[in-house]
Amino acid sequence: MQPFTIFIPVYNEADILEANVEKVISTARGLQTPFQLLLADNGSTDATPQLAQRLARRHGEIESFRLPRRGPGAALRRGLELTRYDWIVTLDMDLSADLKFIAEALVLLETHDLVIGSKKTGSESRSFTRRACSDLFILMSRLLLRLPFDDYSLGAKAYRKSFLLRYRGAIDDGTAYVQTLACLAHRDACPAIEISVDCQDHRRSKFNLLHEGLYRFSRLFKLWIQGAPDLAP
Repeated sequence: MQPFTIFIPVYNEADILEANVEKVISTARGLQTPFQLLLADNGSTDATPQLAQRLARRHGEIESFRLPRRGPGAALRRGLELTRYDWIVTLDMDLSADLKFIAEALVLLETHDLVIGSKKTGSESRSFTRRACSDLFILMSRLLLRLPFDDYSLGAKAYRKSFLLRYRGAIDDGTAYVQTLACLAHRDACPAIEISVDCQDHRRSKFNLLHEGLYRFSRLFKLWIQGAPDLAP
């Protein structure tokens, strides 16, 4: 197994940051290969940045950086400049997806550019509203973009760094970049695979769901009307 980077965007996570980072570190060390945990604070207004720095001093595998404004996609673009390794696994800080995804994804990165962890095909425990909105978005993605995937959330995804660098210009500041990257991979026949993940997510969303829904659907319709951006070198 090759060395890898775990990338986690964080926003106002002071209440769970330390405990969950320790869980990730323990899981990653169990794989017995070098790794990096990159904590990407984007616009936090609580003690998250200070806690992330303290964790970085405690654990040599951890690095952290801070952006002044909220934007998971912007954080990933910046993170690409700081990643030590060529295999990148992205997680949500609440660890709503089972951490066994890390090991499963790393095996698949041997032969794939993109690994998508899907809550829909796994065991999913979320509110009815979240599941309904997600199902509608996935259905529209299949109908309009002909995409075969069932999950476009930020967490439980894995990428080869070369793939992300190739399409870096398609990574917007927000959360829509996962779908854009999936669309580009599908268009350009990049090897991509979807696997099931178990998800337990009952925490209140850090995003305004109405605003997030309008943003995500507007990006979906833009991809449908304009097509995937031509970013190939």
